[in-house]
Amino acid sequence: MKRFAYIDAVRGYAIVLVLAVHSSQMITGLPWAASTLATQGARGVQMFFVASALTLCLSWQSRSDGAGPFYIRRLFRIAPMFWLALIFYVSRDGLGPRYYAPAGVGTGDVAATALFLNGFIPNAITSIVPGSWSIADEMIFYAIFPLIAAYLLPRSWLLTAALIAGAILANEKITPLIISHADSFVADPAQRYMVNVFVTLWFPQQLPTFLTGVMVAQVMRTARPMLPQAAAALTFASVALMIALAFSPAAGAIGAQSLYGAVFGLFVLCLWQYQPAYLVNPIICWIGKVSFSAYLIHFAVMPHVAVFHLADPLLDFAAMFAYSTAFSVALATATYFLIERPMILLGNRLIERRAECPAPAY
Repeated sequence: MKRFAYIDAVRGYAIVLVLAVHSSQMITGLPWAASTLATQGARGVQMFFVASALTLCLSWQSRSDGAGPFYIRRLFRIAPMFWLALIFYVSRDGLGPRYYAPAGVGTGDVAATALFLNGFIPNAITSIVPGSWSIADEMIFYAIFPLIAAYLLPRSWLLTAALIAGAILANEKITPLIISHADSFVADPAQRYMVNVFVTLWFPQQLPTFLTGVMVAQVMRTARPMLPQAAAALTFASVALMIALAFSPAAGAIGAQSLYGAVFGLFVLCLWQYQPAYLVNPIICWIGKVSFSAYLIHFAVMPHVAVFHLADPLLDFAAMFAYSTAFSVALATATYFLIERPMILLGNRLIERRAECPAPAY
């Protein structure tokens, strides 16, 4: 198993969680416990954020080639597949009204989404490409990451922990204030929910989770190896915490995203030191490898997976989840080899050529 297989595994678990919540939304009559657990599969996005921030930190430390190559890598990693998804979803859905854009979307919203600026626009944050709010937040984090790498990453994890706490407290103060003035932001009172959606998904709300990934990288730098028994116990404790959070009163709060981020950070640290085959294996690692494509594709796949109407809603959920996962991963595997991987290699070649070009003499 490769050195960073555990990160691919984490990404695999993240997309599995996302597929679970969206599968559950297609099934009626699920038992309360199953529905509650599946609903918190939405927090798979925060697991993605922790894995992404950690990966960026480890990559930055190993390459040390600066901001320019970093931005090229990120652009060629994300943009080609995302732009293809943008073309597909605009062709399929048009520009008309929808839940996240009750008055419809305009060409400006589409252009902003193509430029990854939709994270700043309530009407476009996730209305054009399903789930694109998370990609917009990722791109904002990419934009500021060289500053984080230069001024925060070399420092103690305690400083990052303090920043996480500060960001959470700031969100706890600012979010209710914005929601209480929702009528100032929307013309129709029936659209107040748009303000709630925006402040739930926007980057400031996700920043503590991204910083958790940075903190994990800092802890790794100085952490001593754990005894296998201790690592195993902490791994299972982190999973138990994930489940307990789903049933806690805090689960429905906007700030629960940051709580899950902290638990996911612990889970990643444990997998770093404890990688049994039942948690880190070629199957879950491959699902993680193609998880970006799977994330974009599954929104198109799931409406076409038939609900079987079996004797038990749990069986319907299991069938929906299994088929959606299989089809999404299969299609994502194809797009990984046809689009993602070639574009990643092209970006790497551009970086190499850039490095070979002599600096102009002045």
